[in-house]
This record gives sequence, structure tokens and C-alpha cells, in this order.
Amino acid sequence: NMPNMDGYTFIERLREDEQYEEIPIIIISTEDELKDMERGYEAGANIYIVKPTEPEVMVENVRMLME
Repeated sequence: NMPNMDGYTFIERLREDEQYEEIPIIIISTEDELKDMERGYEAGANIYIVKPTEPEVMVENVRMLME
């Protein structure tokens, strides 16, 4: 929950800029409904993780993005 714009809009705007088209984006959220996850992926996120999560899950997801 950010002032002035939500995270989805931020990702959409980031993806509009050529220099950020390929940067990996991970959403880490408490929102666990399918509609929220779909919105995150539609906005341009690469991975959507629901909190709370184990550190190992985060490390594995980052590792996948770096390959």
C-alpha cells in the first residue's frame, strides 16, 4: 500500500520504460486471492509470493530469475 499509486500501477509504469522492460520484478504481498496474483502478472511481475513465506522460498525464486 503506497501513497499516490498502487504497486500494480508502479510496475506497469516501470515496464513502459525500455530500460526496465527486462528487470526481474517479484511481488511479495499478503493478498492471496487469484485475482490479485493475476493482476500482478498482468502488470508485469515475474513472480508473486504470498507472505508470510520462508526465506528459502524467496532465495529459490530469486535464483530462478537469475538463470
